[in-house]
Amino acid sequence: MRVATSQNARILVVDDEPSIVDAVATALRYEGYDVDEAFSGRQALESAMRAEPDLIVLDWMLPDIEGIEVGRRLRSLGFKSAVLFLTAKDATEHKVEALRAGGDDYVTKPFSLAEIVARTEAILRRTV
Repeated sequence: MRVATSQNARILVVDDEPSIVDAVATALRYEGYDVDEAFSGRQALESAMRAEPDLIVLDWMLPDIEGIEVGRRLRSLGFKSAVLFLTAKDATEHKVEALRAGGDDYVTKPFSLAEIVARTEAILRRTV
């Protein structure tokens, strides 16, 4: 297993709102991460299968395949990528469902880019 640092960790940012993908991806690139982008569940699955990321920042509510289902599918295929859910769903039962489906952390919208970066660093310290 390779050691991920900000110099070589690969992160996949998935959201159907381009402005959110752009903001999160830009903040993570600024910190030195290698960032890929996807705007649907199908694109997320394809991107993850092409190059397994160390971390996926994943929206729950995607237009084709819900993010929670993307996470479940990847886990069922044996993917070890960490998953940080970034979603407007803020009910406790959604958080519990996401964590039980293989998520490593959960942030609700609206969010702070500084918090996303800090949680990314924390997850990568524990998982890679």
